[in-house]
Amino acid sequence: MVSVTPIHDCATIVALMKESLIETLSLDDDIEISLGQRLTSDLGAESIDFLDLVFRLEKKLGIRIPRAEIFPPDYSGGMGLNNQLDEEIFGRIRTSFSFIPSWKHVRLQESTVGDVFTVRLICQSVAHVLGVKWVDPA
Repeated sequence: MVSVTPIHDCATIVALMKESLIETLSLDDDIEISLGQRLTSDLGAESIDFLDLVFRLEKKLGIRIPRAEIFPPDYSGGMGLNNQLDEEIFGRIRTSFSFIPSWKHVRLQESTVGDVFTVRLICQSVAHVLGVKWVDPA
């Protein structure tokens, strides 16, 4: 039986996220995981790992996490001039992640869009779903 962890603070969210990442990505238990690490290029996550991560978090938290609350709507095909995501896609990202600063001036190539998903971003998203005000743990 999976025990459900009550969430009252961001440090608990970060601890559960790190535990879930270690399980999902089959990482060594003693690995250092920081909030700034990118799920794909730093930790080696692939697209299927994102779904596994959400499933594990749902079990640990005892809640259902809408996928759009953790990951933005489909952004494929939204590349504009100079490899920037177009305004429509930025609009969808801003709507999904209204608590994240605007990414309007960030230049991303489609192959690196997944790198915007940092441990911090996913933790902030989980906090948002749970109604916990995000403050980076000390």
